[in-house]
Amino acid sequence: MTAFGQPPGGGGFGPPPGSSPGGAFGPPPGGGGGFGAPPGGGFGPPPGGGYGPPMGGPPQGASGMAIASLVLAIVSFMMCGPFTSIPGLIIGKMELGKIERGESPEAGKLLAQIGFWANVGISVLWILIMCLYAVIIVAAFASAPSSSYGY
Repeated sequence: MTAFGQPPGGGGFGPPPGSSPGGAFGPPPGGGGGFGAPPGGGFGPPPGGGYGPPMGGPPQGASGMAIASLVLAIVSFMMCGPFTSIPGLIIGKMELGKIERGESPEAGKLLAQIGFWANVGISVLWILIMCLYAVIIVAAFASAPSSSYGY
């Protein structure tokens, strides 16, 4: 036995005794043949001179600012009011400007527009609600008799 535990003579992985030198998948007995070049000189280039023009890369999605403007509109509508609608309005307007200048992908234009106008509407709504509360408070103080103040 050798150092790797194989019998002398390399044993085990050679051709079986009594077979041809090429084995079962060797060249045919007539010589030549096999998988040589096809008749006619091989494969040529694809017809038409090659493939089409390279693609411009992966499609671009909406930018983070367009998405942030829309998310801030949703959050301000649900719970935070003008504290998130005014920053969302500013972010949406900035992103629309970047899209028009070509600095941001065109794919985010619709999201930026929706975010911008939703934030405008929510800001106006909150201003109207605050004005209504102010009118109600002033009317309540104006209609109360002076004796109710305890003087």
